[in-house]
Amino acid sequence: MIPLITIGITSYNSENTIARAIESALNQSWSNAEIIINDDASNDKTVSVLEDYEKKYDNIELILNFNNTGVASSRNKILNKAKGKYVAFFDDDDVSNVNRLKIQYQRIKDYKNRWTINDPIICHTSRLIIFTDGKTAIEETIGCNLDKIAPNGNEVASRILLGTPLNDGIGSIATCSQMGLKEDYLSIGGFDESFRRQEDTEFNIRLAFSNCHFIGIKEPLVCQYLTQSVDKNIKIEEESTLNCLKKHQDYINNNSKYSFVVSWIKVKFMLYKKDYFLFVFHFILLLFNHPVYTIRRLISSLPNLKKNYKYFNDNR
Repeated sequence: MIPLITIGITSYNSENTIARAIESALNQSWSNAEIIINDDASNDKTVSVLEDYEKKYDNIELILNFNNTGVASSRNKILNKAKGKYVAFFDDDDVSNVNRLKIQYQRIKDYKNRWTINDPIICHTSRLIIFTDGKTAIEETIGCNLDKIAPNGNEVASRILLGTPLNDGIGSIATCSQMGLKEDYLSIGGFDESFRRQEDTEFNIRLAFSNCHFIGIKEPLVCQYLTQSVDKNIKIEEESTLNCLKKHQDYINNNSKYSFVVSWIKVKFMLYKKDYFLFVFHFILLLFNHPVYTIRRLISSLPNLKKNYKYFNDNR
């Protein structure tokens, strides 16, 4: 018997997009799946749409939050409710390939069998990103080399926190394209509910500390629409990123200079906010005071610089 997979969807004020996300989950070729949707106190017509789907389909279960608590809290509620051996997260404005669950399950199974891995394994797929102006880009993920052990453990934490170069490690590891064993999610306590944004990044850091292997699928199995919301703005993103660094300050200090890492993030956001004079001034200061660190971070940031700049300016 094929294992049950839980598809988890978090929703908030998504009356115009939630139907396509649910249809994407319902249309999966994987025959043994349940769909759990946690609405985070929407104040539009989202709940009405969700209730119609729940009445129509036996494999859909709806959780309604009375207060808006954030996506991390909603995902944890889904994890606690999930009956599936595996959990895959879908976003409320995205569309997944009909074979996404099947391909991700097979990738996890094949990797575990080939390399005899007993540590946690998490699988991400590449994504087709559709910006608000209709332009598109492919966001690749890490761990797509089928012939080698995937990036794992502290080397992934260092790539995220310090920008340390990592073989087969260029790409995004977003939760909207993620699938793994439920027990692996719960083993590290799920998502940190104090984060309104960057909760997926912080979660992946703790996964890395648990020696998790980050395996990827090169094919873009998720079509991600970058819709706007109150939480998607530069100020919240910057604050959340800095809070993530602060939470893992001890690890950063043991492997780099915390003051430099914080300064680097602040300089990046000066660019995203179009504070060009401040950006140039502080970048030169960093280059003068920390030439090696600065050049390394610049090189590691270049592949995603254009996409990140566009993303933040679409959500100003």
